[in-house]
Amino acid sequence: DFLREHGSRFRWCINLDVIGDAAASRRNLDALHAVGLRPVPGFQRGGSADELRRMVQEHGPLVCIGGVSKTPNAHAEHDYMVQCLRIVRDAGGEAHLLGVSGAAQLRALLPTAADSSSWNNAARYGNLHLWYGGKWWRYCKRSKQQARRGVRPAPNRTRGLAAYGLTWADLGEAKSWYGTGRTAVANIRGWMRFTHHILKGNVRLHMAIHSSYQGMDAALVAWEQEKHAWT
Repeated sequence: DFLREHGSRFRWCINLDVIGDAAASRRNLDALHAVGLRPVPGFQRGGSADELRRMVQEHGPLVCIGGVSKTPNAHAEHDYMVQCLRIVRDAGGEAHLLGVSGAAQLRALLPTAADSSSWNNAARYGNLHLWYGGKWWRYCKRSKQQARRGVRPAPNRTRGLAAYGLTWADLGEAKSWYGTGRTAVANIRGWMRFTHHILKGNVRLHMAIHSSYQGMDAALVAWEQEKHAWT
């Protein structure tokens, strides 16, 4: 119903897949086709190479590869994605990796697109990730090192915070991590900068958003601060 009313506002939509269940994902795709919708298909574990090729030929050129977001850094997962991408490309298609956003992975695999919800980790898990100097810098809401007096933080880590208008004191302010707080907004800005960086390698990284996320207001604030770099 939502797609019938608002579908024209979107470039494309993705099939409602079931993680790790190729058969259930296939049933959902058939059900959407039955009501006249044409979502981008999602390939899940358990599907065959022939099925993936058919997805490209019958529903492509874009297909989504899922089922790797929990352990994307594992060698087996990397090999799985390499095999899937090879099949898709050999069939003349393009791939979108669901839930994959590692810098090394995207540079090595070079999918057409990918997505991640990690931009909201500051509010969800108390982990701040800032893209600075061509790599990720991770900061914690609470850490033993920060709690010790007389310990001087590494200069590069301090400069990483400063690049986003933050200080070490901001990491100790609980309210800064939630809503439109400075740390919460900076975390999203870090993902926006990484997205812009990875786009230079012709990979589109989408920041996945769910209506239940509390970070949506912060995302709008972050965009106002970062959009000048995209124009």
